[in-house]
Amino acid sequence: MVDRLPVVVSGTGVEQLLGVPKLPPGTGDDQATAAAKVLQDWGIFNRLCAMCFDTTSTNTGHRNGCCVLLEQNLEKDLLYLASPQHILEWLVFSRKAKL
Repeated sequence: MVDRLPVVVSGTGVEQLLGVPKLPPGTGDDQATAAAKVLQDWGIFNRLCAMCFDTTSTNTGHRNGCCVLLEQNLEKDLLYLASPQHILEWLVFSRKAKL
């Protein structure tokens, strides 16, 4: 069995599935690295302003959670849209994304 991380961008007039990379089992660092790579491949990593995610510890951990690690990599705070339900693992919002 392989874990996957769907990465979706949503902005003014756009909603696009960017990728669904494979993940090694369960660390926030692996998730942050995979999400950052997809966003960098599309050239929108620095335009990230908010994240929607489930509330598992791999996402929300205060030291090694994916959200914290993405913020550290970007060197800015992001808006957290936490959801206790597993509707989408990640929904990534970008300002005025042009795909």
